[in-house]
Amino acid sequence: MQYGMVAATAEWGMPLDEVTIAEVLSDNGYETHMLGKWHLGYFSPLFLPTARGFDTYLGYVNGENYYWSKRSPDYPQHVDMMESTTSCYTPYQGTDKHDYSTIFYTDKTLELLDEKAASTSGNPFFLYLAYQAVHDPFTDKGKFITGMPDSYFDDEPTILSTIHSEVKGKQRQEYVKSLYMLDKSIGQIYDKLEETGLMDNTYLIFMSDNGGCFHGGGKNGPLRGSKGSLYEGGIKVDSWIYSPRLNNQGVVYSNLMHVSDWFPTILALASIEYVPDEDHPLDGVNQVKGWQDSTTQPRTSMLYNMYLYLTDYQFNIWTNGTFAVRDNRFKLMHTYNDTDYGAWYDEDTEYEGDDDFDSDERCAQQFLTGDFVYYLFDLDEDPYETNNLYYSDDETYTMVKEQLYQLLPGYEARATTKISIHWSQHAEVVWETYGNNILPWADTEKLVNGEEYEHPVYCATLR
Repeated sequence: MQYGMVAATAEWGMPLDEVTIAEVLSDNGYETHMLGKWHLGYFSPLFLPTARGFDTYLGYVNGENYYWSKRSPDYPQHVDMMESTTSCYTPYQGTDKHDYSTIFYTDKTLELLDEKAASTSGNPFFLYLAYQAVHDPFTDKGKFITGMPDSYFDDEPTILSTIHSEVKGKQRQEYVKSLYMLDKSIGQIYDKLEETGLMDNTYLIFMSDNGGCFHGGGKNGPLRGSKGSLYEGGIKVDSWIYSPRLNNQGVVYSNLMHVSDWFPTILALASIEYVPDEDHPLDGVNQVKGWQDSTTQPRTSMLYNMYLYLTDYQFNIWTNGTFAVRDNRFKLMHTYNDTDYGAWYDEDTEYEGDDDFDSDERCAQQFLTGDFVYYLFDLDEDPYETNNLYYSDDETYTMVKEQLYQLLPGYEARATTKISIHWSQHAEVVWETYGNNILPWADTEKLVNGEEYEHPVYCATLR
């Protein structure tokens, strides 16, 4: 699915034969809940979170959203805000619908935690909270055309004055405001877990999906690059786990860890044995032993990305097939030397267009331009990717390149050809029919039976 985002009217999503961690946890007695960004397909209700292992869902299904109106920036006449269970889905109509989304999702989380603390069911629970912060756009149509009001900081005037005095550029200031509200919310969630006593038996995990986008106020310096690139600034992110159940709190983990590792790691923390079928081997590895023993390295190599096959396009790693792979020290990469995506954006650097709140620019890999370049970096000695060793005559680097290239056939053997995507002409008709709300447009039963469909169904057996 790395070749492009799941666009609003595209009839595709995460393949239905893939197993989510919510499904595994649900099969093992967990209540499962999701809030926030989905973006893994929804043209049919079969692709909704509540058809993929979650008991409840409340959030938006596309790549970005306006924080207040909940409208889609790509289709601003339509609202992208849905709630669903395993049997029904509907546009969200709560009176708090237009609250700033970070506050909205936090409030819903706090309510859920109060319910779980008061519950007598004894069932463990899993919550996946996918905030949209700190994704742009930070403005909204109509009332919030200049971004977050200063009144949001009435109780914290020092924070607001610091942002205005020390952060350069309006876009960057809105980014920092968004980040501050996110930090504050995570603190509230932690406080609620402590207050209710749930923290004693809970793991709290934080992760980001990618580096900041320079068009959206994000700057990853001193790391190189932006979201959408395979440089470290686009890939390397903060992540942490906290629980009183962990006996090595405060330790910085320096081993390689990929986001896919959370699947087997969380299951290990929950003492759940899971054996995938032969057609779907796990990409992730269990990292718990590495946390417990500093001499253990659960992962010794990592694929960042690899462009291979489309049904209508062929990539070649030597001419246009962007990829990056690494071991513990060295990173091999073929990519375009885009001057925007491959730059070093330091905190105090201003760039042209920072005050343009209506920018349609995107940070995505398919927009990379420039010459196609081969790189080899020694990340131990050069974490900011300033010195390209690819063409060095040193035998050590020649050997390292060969070893990293030898990893590629294994990744290629497990790759899947992406099918051609059908772009629906029917989606917007359905959204208009149902009050300009973005919803699935394929009738589940008709889709399964291969029949033509005319309208969605609000209630169906999703799983």
